[in-house]
Amino acid sequence: MDWVFVIAGGLLVVFSLTQLFFWTSTGIRRQVNERGYWQLQRQLLVAKIQAAEAQRQLAQQTLLTTAAETKANPEADVAWRGWRKFLVQRLVRETPTTTSVYLAPQDGLQLAEFKPGQFLTLKFGLPGQSSPQIRCYSLSDGARATKYYRITVKDIHGKPQIQGGVSHYVNWQWAIGDTIEVKAPAGDFFLDSSKTEPAILLAGGVGITPLMSMIETVLQRGDHRDMLLFYGLRHGGEHIFKDRLRELVRQHSNINVLNCYSNPESGEVEGRDYHFRGRLSVELIKRALPGPNFHFYMCGPTSFMSDLFQQLLEWGVPEDHIHFEAFGPATVKPMATDGTPTLIESMTPAATCKVHFARSKKTVNWNGGDATLLDTALKSGVSMSSGCRAGQCGSCQTKLLRGEVAYPKSQPHDVEVGHCLPCIAVPKPNGANAGEVVLDA
Repeated sequence: MDWVFVIAGGLLVVFSLTQLFFWTSTGIRRQVNERGYWQLQRQLLVAKIQAAEAQRQLAQQTLLTTAAETKANPEADVAWRGWRKFLVQRLVRETPTTTSVYLAPQDGLQLAEFKPGQFLTLKFGLPGQSSPQIRCYSLSDGARATKYYRITVKDIHGKPQIQGGVSHYVNWQWAIGDTIEVKAPAGDFFLDSSKTEPAILLAGGVGITPLMSMIETVLQRGDHRDMLLFYGLRHGGEHIFKDRLRELVRQHSNINVLNCYSNPESGEVEGRDYHFRGRLSVELIKRALPGPNFHFYMCGPTSFMSDLFQQLLEWGVPEDHIHFEAFGPATVKPMATDGTPTLIESMTPAATCKVHFARSKKTVNWNGGDATLLDTALKSGVSMSSGCRAGQCGSCQTKLLRGEVAYPKSQPHDVEVGHCLPCIAVPKPNGANAGEVVLDA
């Protein structure tokens, strides 16, 4: 029986050793597996850290690149597409009938620089009117990076008690905190800040606004470019920025101003309150300049610009040296030898054409006498929205149902397919369905 116990004891020992080996090998494997697991997790964590660091460095480099590009081109981030909400931040009375309005973006973000001379397009919802009114107003302050834009608006009625119109609304009804939808600064009329030659500025009435922006911008940037402003007004009661201009002339030797009053008020003295009596003309300009070889920038009423444009050409000023605000560009054109208006643009529109206004059910015979299709529409009693009259704001965009149009001066941007901008368009000669244009108006 002893051998039985010996065999059983041996088997028990073998079994115990086997279990011990199994447990030990399992623990070792578990330790090995856990070590591999944590090594893998550590590698993943390191990879994540490295990826995050690379992403941070890339973002930092992007910011540095963007900052460098903005510094090199400060106007690059000025534009936004479509309409943006602004708040009336401040109102300043410049004359009894003229107000400067400071507009700040509702989102509170800083605004980049614009080009001195450009304008804003604004959408007004006037009380009692079902459709919005689109207007364009020149920016009247320096083109520095800022948190606001300034426009200066004259009430065309001239009296607060006469109701109606956008300019009246701005002057007498707008209040701090009111909202307005605004498009980004635009316009081809601006002072090229990279140039250094003297600039001759010709302003009539509220046409001082884009020219004031040019003056302020030159001074803010520390440029020593000579600028001579001829400012035509009826009297001192309409003299916008009078004190500011006097201050700038006193402080800066490169800025000079000559004021012309055509109808001075009682008590206003020539030589003290203004420099010359009478309308601003090229004859007066000739007295101040040695010759016509200058660049001229002008803005003012229709008759003001039309007269000066013709006089400057006759004096010998090259046409490409005459820069003018683009609102209503067709009104600024030279005269043909027979005294009839001719287009400045080199391209001639269709000689004859039938223009149909589909919704108004009116047909007009186009014979080249009107500068644009918008002029034709307005003369025919057809109501069409318009803002800048320069193909910039897009408010007059109209569906072209038939025929083709041309843009004699410059091809506009962002015009929808099958549409046109009547404010600068004319019937296209030799186009599809030549002799007929049909507009959805």
